[in-house]
Amino acid sequence: MQLIMPITLDGTDVRWALVIKLPLDVVMADFNQLDSELTDMRVQDSLLLAGIGLLVAVAGLIVMVLLAYSLAKPARQLVAMLDDIAKGEGDLTKRLAADRADELGDIARGFNAFLDKLQGMIREVVGSVQQVTDASEHTGISPCAPTTVCSVSSARLIWLPPL
Repeated sequence: MQLIMPITLDGTDVRWALVIKLPLDVVMADFNQLDSELTDMRVQDSLLLAGIGLLVAVAGLIVMVLLAYSLAKPARQLVAMLDDIAKGEGDLTKRLAADRADELGDIARGFNAFLDKLQGMIREVVGSVQQVTDASEHTGISPCAPTTVCSVSSARLIWLPPL
């Protein structure tokens, strides 16, 4: 690297030039060192930010899975109970957990209220059938048609068609 600078000396009209020659690697040594340090810092910062981003993504994925599971579990329980009732094998004494303060909690409370009413109605029907059966035994009249068989149990009322 070469630097040329014009100078004038006091008291003379002659123009002088100052020429300084320096090797380029000596002049650029501090700049190259600073550039190298900045590059290392940039790589370290990039790796740190990538690691933080990966941790945040994994944490977000875990939260999403847990949230999906917490939302789907009560819905699956409701579906299972409805399937049991639809197949005629449901236990009307079981209830869904209704401790949630969201829509699924509202559904569970409504479903539990429905089961309470249904269970009460079945008790009334079984009681009425039992009364009719008791009354018919005292009078000798069958509550069912002569060709039909009626069966009463504590949990079910079953009508069997003629054979």
